[in-house]
Amino acid sequence: MPDTRLDNSNLAYDISVYEPKPKRTEPETEPQGRIQVKKGQASRVLKARGLLALGAAALILGLFMLCGQVEQNRLFGEISQLESEIRTLQADNAALAAEYDSIASLKNVEEYAKNTLGLTKLDKSQIEYVEFETDGVISSVDSADENIFVRLRNWLSSVGEYLGAE
Repeated sequence: MPDTRLDNSNLAYDISVYEPKPKRTEPETEPQGRIQVKKGQASRVLKARGLLALGAAALILGLFMLCGQVEQNRLFGEISQLESEIRTLQADNAALAAEYDSIASLKNVEEYAKNTLGLTKLDKSQIEYVEFETDGVISSVDSADENIFVRLRNWLSSVGEYLGAE
């Protein structure tokens, strides 16, 4: 009987690539020294690390918030203490201002002048008016011994006045 197998020899194409290949009978060996980790265990470890990192971040954030609250409470206490001190000082200031006004009143000054210093009010008979017989005009006397700098300054100011400079 003639050979019914097809001749797979074609000059244009290599069809032998598509032919079934014999299966290997030797088992594949795994390289020695590798640690086998199952996928479930690796994902659990990664999840645990992620949760641990998230918990640490939350703890640090909570500590920062707690420190902020403590500092805020301290500052509010300091502010209230300073405000109470301001109110006390304002009350003291008002009391001292009233005491000063009472001491510096005109009546107290008159009593102090009369009793302690022995002063009395003037009578109209004690007042004398003095009149001067002058023209009421002020005249300046030119000094003959002006130095050169004063004369130079006067000359420059007169030139400035002539030119209209102020």
